[in-house]
Amino acid sequence: MSEEHRRIMKMFAEKKISLDEAERLLEAISESSRESESRTESTAKTTSKSEPKYLRIEIEPKDSGRGRDRVNIKVPLLLVKAGMKLGSILPGEAGEKINSALGKKGINIDVRSLNPDSLNEVLNALKEMSIDVDDEKEKVRIYCE
Repeated sequence: MSEEHRRIMKMFAEKKISLDEAERLLEAISESSRESESRTESTAKTTSKSEPKYLRIEIEPKDSGRGRDRVNIKVPLLLVKAGMKLGSILPGEAGEKINSALGKKGINIDVRSLNPDSLNEVLNALKEMSIDVDDEKEKVRIYCE
């Protein structure tokens, strides 16, 4: 029994409050306790699974002595989301050119057909994505943070 419950029971026993008042106070404490537990669980879920905010691309040359630069790009996912929304309103010919260019790079997606559901699907995939490429010239890493 919590301290609040004991105080209410004591006030009732001392006839400082009626039975109805005691019941209402106990119900209010129980409801407050449930809401507090719910908020704590919600906060724990949010904290443990914080949403990534950036798409990160890092390129590090193996031999930095040859004048090769290190690349570190941090793109806000909101910008990616906005760009994807813009792709869905492109005029026909522009959309076809973009789709063709993406297809040549092995990315088969129709930027004009993106809708909120497919957009969220792509962003969810990006959250879980981590690509690491390590060859003789450079190390490339793409991930979300």
